[in-house]
Amino acid sequence: MCKLSPINPHKKLARSSHPDSHQNVRIPTANIPLSSSQSGACYGEHWYFFGTDTGKTRKIAKLIHQKLGDAVDAPVNINRTTLDSFLSYPVQLLGMPTLGQRQLPGMDAGCEGESWQEFIDGLSGMELTDKTVALFGLGDQVGYPDNFVSGMKALYDAVTDRGARVVGAWPSAGYDFNTSAALIDDKFVGLALDQDNQYDLTEERLYSWLEQIKTALAA
Repeated sequence: MCKLSPINPHKKLARSSHPDSHQNVRIPTANIPLSSSQSGACYGEHWYFFGTDTGKTRKIAKLIHQKLGDAVDAPVNINRTTLDSFLSYPVQLLGMPTLGQRQLPGMDAGCEGESWQEFIDGLSGMELTDKTVALFGLGDQVGYPDNFVSGMKALYDAVTDRGARVVGAWPSAGYDFNTSAALIDDKFVGLALDQDNQYDLTEERLYSWLEQIKTALAA
């Protein structure tokens, strides 16, 4: 398990009424094809990489895969892939939680195994100029209102510094937090999800975000 920063006991936010909102993810009712053509053809190759400690990010990655259908490959934990495999895909969806003080999963965050932090270190000297990347991040805006989904910014910086094009900026309206390193011009650098406090908004947010980025992903 990873070390977490102290919880703010005074911050309140309405939680989902679902009795298992902190554990389960609702299955989507419809797929979102990447292509606008009636044939369902898909352009390019897409892969989903995620880092996780509790398993919540894995569940979201699988939910995205279900929504996009057979046109894309199944999600893979970043600590179970190779650098060559990662670099072979021109279009990537990257997911992560935020741990501790704006940290990505990894040994420095107190995790038992390697994850995003170590993988980023391995990208030193690599070029990602031919990559299109979309990010999604999980956070807890009640427990950690000063670092909500801040880990996305670390991954954003890692790929953009190496030339990748990042798509899928997401508005900050509808959340209740103090600060986030993942904000640029009042938008998150990727989709922000809170499975602890806004579980009931996850499917709607996912659908809207995937509709927003599908053209860029299919380009």
